[in-house]
Amino acid sequence: MVPGAGGTQGSDLAILANVGISTVALLGGGYDGVAMANFLKVLSALKLLDQAHQLLQPERDPEMVRFALRAQRR
Repeated sequence: MVPGAGGTQGSDLAILANVGISTVALLGGGYDGVAMANFLKVLSALKLLDQAHQLLQPERDPEMVRFALRAQRR
């Protein structure tokens, strides 16, 4: 079982995400060397892509907004 996969078997998740079983195993083990594209495919298969998108919105980070505004002024 893949932690947090809602009971989805690793092989099933790999098929749904169109990635290798090793990718699912690496993600499940917390390995950080998985390609971003494969990570996003797995999130999409788990129906978690929208949640990830919300976390990655730069406007949610005040420091990122200040940086962007300073960069625009240059």
